Amino acid sequence: STFSITLSLPVAETLETHIPGQYETADVVSVRSLARGAAEADVPVILVVDDHPTNRKLLALQIELFGLRTVIAESGDEALPLWRNGRFAIIITDCHMPEMDGYTLTHEIRKIEAGEARPHTPIIAWTANALPEEVGICLAAGMDEVLVKPVDLTQLERMLLKWLPAAEAAEKTDAGPHVTDKADAPIDYAALTKIVAGRADQIKVLRDFRSIVDEDRAKLAEALANGERVSVERFAHRMQGASRMVGAKELADACAAIEQYARRGDLDGAQAAKPDLDKAIQRLEIHFAELKGSAAIKPDGENR
Repeated sequence: STFSITLSLPVAETLETHIPGQYETADVVSVRSLARGAAEADVPVILVVDDHPTNRKLLALQIELFGLRTVIAESGDEALPLWRNGRFAIIITDCHMPEMDGYTLTHEIRKIEAGEARPHTPIIAWTANALPEEVGICLAAGMDEVLVKPVDLTQLERMLLKWLPAAEAAEKTDAGPHVTDKADAPIDYAALTKIVAGRADQIKVLRDFRSIVDEDRAKLAEALANGERVSVERFAHRMQGASRMVGAKELADACAAIEQYARRGDLDGAQAAKPDLDKAIQRLEIHFAELKGSAAIKPDGENR
C-alpha cells in the first residue's frame, strides 16, 4: 500500500515561512463538480470529523468550494455510524479527539471493511502535528494520507484529485476580494486567503472562531487551576490548531508554548506562559473591533 504526507504551513517551532500580504483577489483551483449532469445524490460526499467547531466548519467550507458535499461529525463515536450507514467518497479526520479519536475510528473502519468485504474508503488524517512519529501512528492505524493543519486550497485540491478519480481540474475561478492584510494585524490574511478566499467567507470563519475562543480559554484556565496536565495539553492543542487555521499566528504560538510545557509535565511553566495567550486574544478582540463593517465578526448572539 502507499502512504503520503502533505505539509502545509509549518507548525514546528524551528520552521518559519513568510507569506507576503496585500492580496486583493485570490485564484482558487477548483475540482470540476461531479454534480454536472448528475442528480444531487450522486455528488461525492466527504465526511469531516473534528471536535473543534471552527476547524470542521472551515474544512467543510473549503471542500464545498469545489462543488462537493460534506457531512460533519464532532467525534469518532459520531462518525462511525454515519460512515457505516452512509456512502462517503473520503473521510478527513482529526487525530486527537476526546472519546473515540481518529486512530481508533480508522482502525474500526478498516476492521469492518475487512470483515464485511466493504470497499476501501480513503481516510485522510488531518493534524497539527507533522512529526515523523505522528505519520507512523497514522500509517499503522490504516490511514491513507496526512494533511497538516492548516491546509490551503491548492493542497486540498491536490488531495481531492488523488482520491476522487473522476474529478478533473477546472479552470481557475476568481474568488473575489478579501480583507487587506496589515503588517501588524494579529490575523495573517494572506495565509487565511490560502485557506479560504473571499471576504464573506473569511468574515464567517472569523466570526465562528471568535465565538469559541473565550470558551476554550475558560476551559484551559480551569484545567490549569485544577492541575489537570492532560486537559491543559488537550485544550492548548485544540486552540493552537484552530488559531493556525485562521492565521492567528501569535495566539497559535502562545498555545503551542503552553502545550509543550504541559506535555513535559511543567504546569508552572504553562501557567507562566498564559499571559501571552491572554495578550494575543486581547489583540484579536481589538483588531476585530477596528475592522470596518466588523458587525459580521461579532458572535452570533451580538448581531441580534
